[in-house]
Amino acid sequence: MSVTGSPGHRRVPSRSGCEDRHFRGGHVGIHERRQGVRGRAAGHPAHARAARHSTPGARRGGGQAGGRHRRVLSSLGDAGAGLKVTPLAEENKQKYLGEFVSKQPGLKLVCRLNKADRLVVDLQAGENHSNGRIIHYLGDDEFFPAGVPSVRIRFALNRDKANSVTIRGSVPEVTLERTGG
Repeated sequence: MSVTGSPGHRRVPSRSGCEDRHFRGGHVGIHERRQGVRGRAAGHPAHARAARHSTPGARRGGGQAGGRHRRVLSSLGDAGAGLKVTPLAEENKQKYLGEFVSKQPGLKLVCRLNKADRLVVDLQAGENHSNGRIIHYLGDDEFFPAGVPSVRIRFALNRDKANSVTIRGSVPEVTLERTGG
């Protein structure tokens, strides 16, 4: 839509190459500044309003409501802090590697190292497969899968090798035995 020559509209060029349009409607005057084609959205009033609220310090919590929120959040203590993951020494990773199967048909777990040298498990339960899920070490031969902190994977060691693995947190609890040597 062109406003050139339209009654009630006036086009005013500016030094920056932008175009200022003055609209007159009754006794209310509206001033709109439009950028060229590339910067057109930047001059939109809604974007200016959003930018005003996103400036640093513009929406900081304060006053009575801010104090109430701080009290509630501080009362939660370490909620959401997550589990304490313990680093696992490189030589200890070898103890957990292997293939484990259950007496239940179709249930198999493979513990291996991925390309980043992290312990991962591949779990096959019937037609369902979960491949390459990283497991985090909690200590005492117990791990949890990334993203599922309620599930525990505990290895039972015999000297330098895991003989069995128990998965807790799933219903029912499952124990798998090592296959091969």
